[in-house]
Amino acid sequence: MHRSPVTGPDQMPGEGDVTRTFHHAGHRLEVAGGTRVGHRYRANFDVLHVDPRMPFVAVADGMGDGEGSAVAGSTAMETLVAAVRAAGPDLGPDLLRAAVAEAQSRVRAAGRELGELTGCTLTALVVTPVETYAASSGHAPRHGLPEDYPYEYASRGRHWARPVETDPGGWSGRALPATRTAPVSGPPASVTPTGAYAWIVQLGDSRAYRLRDGLLELLTVDHTAAWLGAIYGWYPADSAEAATARYRLTRYIGHPDAPEPDLLHVSLRPGDVYCVCTDGVAEQLDYHRLASRLGGSGRPGELVRGILADTLAAGGRDNATVAVLRVHAE
Repeated sequence: MHRSPVTGPDQMPGEGDVTRTFHHAGHRLEVAGGTRVGHRYRANFDVLHVDPRMPFVAVADGMGDGEGSAVAGSTAMETLVAAVRAAGPDLGPDLLRAAVAEAQSRVRAAGRELGELTGCTLTALVVTPVETYAASSGHAPRHGLPEDYPYEYASRGRHWARPVETDPGGWSGRALPATRTAPVSGPPASVTPTGAYAWIVQLGDSRAYRLRDGLLELLTVDHTAAWLGAIYGWYPADSAEAATARYRLTRYIGHPDAPEPDLLHVSLRPGDVYCVCTDGVAEQLDYHRLASRLGGSGRPGELVRGILADTLAAGGRDNATVAVLRVHAE
């Protein structure tokens, strides 16, 4: 059974593109995503999530082209989305690790029922609720929402942000007095950070990039034998051994040892462009082509369509999925 590669209450079609705009912490965040089957596979086993109510994007890439691939991607994404939506102002590394652990458990259980390889990669970027730092106490962060903040309920969990009424894709995130604080490691008490931040959670070889001041950086590490081989010099990067190792994942959702994800906390600055994509993009577009696309003047939806068109022009050898977030000052 093939499941739709796009999740969410808006039920976007598998080959569709979606764009949204959110307002957060003095920034305007433009978000877009899209996915293509390509020319090789009979169906799309990537999963794309572009949340309609908060700045939150994620991609998953199933392993293989069977039912286990489709089930793993859908299950992992549904689990992560429900956890992020239910977290509200408590979103943080512990919750994200717990969400991935739950996804691991559910995907492994599904694999036992199917009796076949059931696994996927998972990479997500989710903008944190507005943070205010108590400079005098040294406690941070505080996530403030008013007591009467209108939580909205849906089948997959609790939404902790709502659209700005004048913008169907807007996001309301106001810094208001907090009801609790928790000590965390962070900047000295005399420092008061401002701005917007995001968490990146990653397991497998779907990637997260950032274009800042003209420099495109790969923020994540591929969890593959090929990556380890390149780092430690096991074989030449262009060798047959490296090509084979490219498809040997060392960490993924559904792995029998339930490995933990990598977590990154990143700042969002005006002018930044973040890109989350499956290997169908990363493997078919070289560094310079991807940097050129992400540095283009078009809106994120145009960038997404251009990137996906490039994957088809490069041969369409894999399902290709990408989400782009561009940061503007208000």
